[in-house]
Amino acid sequence: MLDLRWLKPLNAELITKHAKECGKVLVVDEGRQTGGISEEIFTAIDEHAGSSIVKKRVTGKDSYIPLAAAANLVLVSEQDIYKATEDQLL
Repeated sequence: MLDLRWLKPLNAELITKHAKECGKVLVVDEGRQTGGISEEIFTAIDEHAGSSIVKKRVTGKDSYIPLAAAANLVLVSEQDIYKATEDQLL
């Protein structure tokens, strides 16, 4: 697991190193799928390691983020993460 607590500058070398070691990448991003940081991470991996790395992402819905309990309708859930992880391991 590589916890990206920084996004700028994005450490593409470190991300690529871990992606090569594992051969698989799962990006969890609460932001929207379109235009989110997961796209930049996948691009960095493809540019530095080629497209042979298996990549999957779990993101929020392509919507605005509503307030209060309604946010749970569009944000990433634990179940979404478990399912994506399980899919990658099988």
